[in-house]
Amino acid sequence: MSDTGTKPTFRDIIAALLLGLAIKIGRDHFMEHLMALPGDARARLQEKTR
Repeated sequence: MSDTGTKPTFRDIIAALLLGLAIKIGRDHFMEHLMALPGDARARLQEKTR
């Protein structure tokens, strides 16, 4: 870390933006992964939603 006090540096700002983007992409990918359940679990889930 830099010793400029509490003021965020350009690198800090870029790192925060990249982290936010990674979280957003990761969450979307995770939700898609949840939809790709094994056949048995998917069938049970569809039974519940009917």
